[in-house]
Amino acid sequence: MINEINSNNGLLDIDDYVEFINPTSAPVNISGWSFVNATGNGPTPRPRFTWPAGTIVQPGEIIAVDTMGTTPDAGTSEFPFGLGSSDSVFLHNAADAIVDMYTWTAHVTSVGRCPGATAFTAMVQTYALANVCGDGGTL
Repeated sequence: MINEINSNNGLLDIDDYVEFINPTSAPVNISGWSFVNATGNGPTPRPRFTWPAGTIVQPGEIIAVDTMGTTPDAGTSEFPFGLGSSDSVFLHNAADAIVDMYTWTAHVTSVGRCPGATAFTAMVQTYALANVCGDGGTL
């Protein structure tokens, strides 16, 4: 599931990023899963970021991926395309079915999901950490 999105670098000294979280109580094998942006920077068809074989996400674990920079960020993976000011992110499973998505109409500094929520809301950037929501709760 998509956990948090930043398409505008914001307050943290990092590039555009997308976080994914396993909200279940069991490990999830995301080998061959991918995400793609719909209208951001880059050629058409849009390039994909695909997780390699053997990628297991533990319950509650957050995986952050960010735009390719000059040096890799420790503990993250990097994708070779940017997120646009009016864009969408689609998460596909290994069979290429869309399992989650989010669309925005202007650059987002940080949007994410609060505990138990399916809708996204503006929030404090928490790159690769649990989301901090307005009520102080985390996801």
